[in-house]
Amino acid sequence: MGAMVLAAATATAQTKAGDVVVDVPFAFVVPGQNFAAAHSVVTPENEVGLGISNSNGQSRSVPTPHSLRSQSDGSKLVFYPYRDTYILSGVWVTGTTTGRELYPFPAETQVRRP
Repeated sequence: MGAMVLAAATATAQTKAGDVVVDVPFAFVVPGQNFAAAHSVVTPENEVGLGISNSNGQSRSVPTPHSLRSQSDGSKLVFYPYRDTYILSGVWVTGTTTGRELYPFPAETQVRRP
């Protein structure tokens, strides 16, 4: 199964430049935390990290290296399927060729079952 890509909405007045705002219609995982389906905002915190928060009050900071792409093709979040969930793996912002990819992590130990 291939990656799932969600196009992001245009940033609103409540966000700042570089934020990626998207309604994620499914549960997903970042290292160490499960996120419920919700309106989500991904914010660059510094050169090596992202903050992820959603309308359910969940939030997490994660380390990320910069990645490059050949052209800017819109803001988006990239998820990879793993068993019955999705793992957030990349964040790209409109107008740049630099994005963020989450460090690979052992999915079996990070996906927490209720």
